[in-house]
Amino acid sequence: MIYLRWGKDDIVDLESVGLAHVVTECDIDGSVLREIGFDRSGNPMHRAPDPVSAFFLFDLQSVDVSRKTACMSTEQFNAAWRDAGLSVGTPSNHRQGCT
Repeated sequence: MIYLRWGKDDIVDLESVGLAHVVTECDIDGSVLREIGFDRSGNPMHRAPDPVSAFFLFDLQSVDVSRKTACMSTEQFNAAWRDAGLSVGTPSNHRQGCT
């Protein structure tokens, strides 16, 4: 897996949905499996796919991962995934690689 960061220069009108950047979990051939959206403070605010989430920015998309550098580890992504699913909680160490 590779975890890629996407900002307002990559996604049109990203800030209109209250997000500063998105991190995607992609497999080796570029298929996006999951995404987490972060606010300006680096807090996870959105995750997809999720039954509660109203949108999935990268739904069924493939991206070119050949020249991309991972922005976080699997452990960091999974911690942010858990935090994005909580309405109240203490953030984990997910911000280290994607600020």
